[in-house]
Amino acid sequence: MIKVISIILVLITLPAFGQQNDSLKFNNLKLGLSISPSFSSRYLKAESDAQANLDYFDSIEMPHLGYSFGLNLGYQISKRFSINSGLFFANRAQSSKSASLANISNFTNNIYYLDLPLKFNYYLLYKKSKLYLTGGANFSYFLANNVSCRKESNNEVLSSKGDDLNSINIAGIIGIGIDVPIYKRWTFNFEVNYQHAFTPLLNTPIERYLYSFNPTISLFYRF
Repeated sequence: MIKVISIILVLITLPAFGQQNDSLKFNNLKLGLSISPSFSSRYLKAESDAQANLDYFDSIEMPHLGYSFGLNLGYQISKRFSINSGLFFANRAQSSKSASLANISNFTNNIYYLDLPLKFNYYLLYKKSKLYLTGGANFSYFLANNVSCRKESNNEVLSSKGDDLNSINIAGIIGIGIDVPIYKRWTFNFEVNYQHAFTPLLNTPIERYLYSFNPTISLFYRF
């Protein structure tokens, strides 16, 4: 994880060494705050002897709302391209309607990550408001896992620490967004992206790969 952070910081700072010869007529560096609800679900992949269980899990497990928030950092490489990273706290939740245990239902599995995305933006329109496409990868470090459920006999809510999951989760990112200037160096950003994990939550006979749709609102200051 430390190596990944070091590589990203080097990539972000490299363009600064050539800034004296840069004739771009805008502020290259931007720092912002972002918040995002996320609509999370999972893709199941099973070994041959566990295939029969896929239909069961598909019948009881449901998508769930999660969220993320944190800091965004961007650098404008050229008029059409920028590199973007940041540091985010994220909750990617899963839920199910029932379980094999008697009198237990409404499972919710809250999975907490520290996210470090690395994205490249390509600007389709570069005028006062800027429309762009984005793509890259998200490196997530597992923090904790909390499971809650409801006991049907007395409607009691039970909560416990879940199993430790894989420490690193890597997902691909694609999306579209728009930058709108609001006051001097301040800009408002709205982006919708789709993330799909390349690595499973846990290495088991039935592997779960998370995916999510994430509308994101950000407020940036350009330096």
